[in-house]
Order: sequence, then structure tokens, then C-alpha cells
Amino acid sequence: MNQRRSQPNTTIETGRASAPDCGQRALDLLFTSMMIDECWSTREERAFEWWGQGAAQRAWTEPPRDDLGEPVSLVHVETDFLRNVSETERTYEELDRLQILSTLCAFIYLPP
Repeated sequence: MNQRRSQPNTTIETGRASAPDCGQRALDLLFTSMMIDECWSTREERAFEWWGQGAAQRAWTEPPRDDLGEPVSLVHVETDFLRNVSETERTYEELDRLQILSTLCAFIYLPP
């Protein structure tokens, strides 16, 4: 990722007037709330990545869109969970078990 600061005053056009970029504001709040150290992170305009305890964590936001006159933006966050997992029947069975327990997240398997 490029190491540059985002533009906190980015605006979008809604049905009413120009409004602050809600996605970027959420991303900045997440970065600040997690107290992420700049030396362990990289920033892009609409994303950041940081390494906590050796696992990469990424957060990014989609550009805002108008939803009945209100700006909304989808924010994504992902964390590396396991590495070097073989593509076997058991892998998919265990992934199924994990999915049953997840409510606001999903486990995604990317075969090697």
C-alpha cells in the first residue's frame, strides 16, 4: 500500500447538499480508536493495513453513495487467520463449522 494520508475533508454530492465522506470518517475513527502505531501501518486514500502480533489486518471503505438522501458507505475489515492450510475435504468441513458460529463475519478460504 502507498504510505500517504487520507483526505479527511472529502465530500460527496447527495440529494440535499455536499456532505463529509462518511466512509473515510469511519475509517479514520477506526484507525484512531484502535490506537494503531504509524510505524506498523500503511495508509492509502480509502484504506489502511497494519500488522498486530504478526497478522496483517486490512480495512477499506467503498466510495459513499446516496441512500434516500443520506450518504452511506460500506466499510470492510479483514484479518489473516491461518496460513498454509492444505486444500482437503477436512479443510472445507472445518470451515463449515466455523461459519455456523459467525454472525457478523465470514471465514474465507483462499487455496494456496
